[in-house]
Amino acid sequence: MKIPEDKKIDVLINALDERYKSIHTIRERVQTVSIWILGILIGASGWIFQSNMLFSTNDKFFAVVLLLIIWATLRWFYFNDLQKGFNSQMRVAAKIEDSLGLFDEKIYSDSEDSIYPKSWKKSGQKGCEGKFFDNSHNLLIVGFGILSFVILLLK
Repeated sequence: MKIPEDKKIDVLINALDERYKSIHTIRERVQTVSIWILGILIGASGWIFQSNMLFSTNDKFFAVVLLLIIWATLRWFYFNDLQKGFNSQMRVAAKIEDSLGLFDEKIYSDSEDSIYPKSWKKSGQKGCEGKFFDNSHNLLIVGFGILSFVILLLK
């Protein structure tokens, strides 16, 4: 099926809108899950610290190993999958934006600059990702670290 020239822009804009919605959904999911996990970890840390629970050396070891397994599962399976989807959506969005001329100079204005920075053309490609996922991982590492520290600190 051949798309008429006058409809191609509409198709690209609708496709780009869907990509943007997917990108926002993935970011929101990562943010929401991270905040919940961080809250649970900090809450558990406070509860364990105030309850004066007694942990044997074996209990401490198993608890910290369990926390590492939970962290690794979240990081390498759940968040990694979301990041792959996010980067795929970003790459497709950049292609559509390029097709619309958003990286070209003097297409939408008389300015020497393009509407979008040229660096955005590589969005989602290896080495061009932002720090959103890294920062989310680092926040969770802090939460898991605090809980591990509290467990190891107790007698």
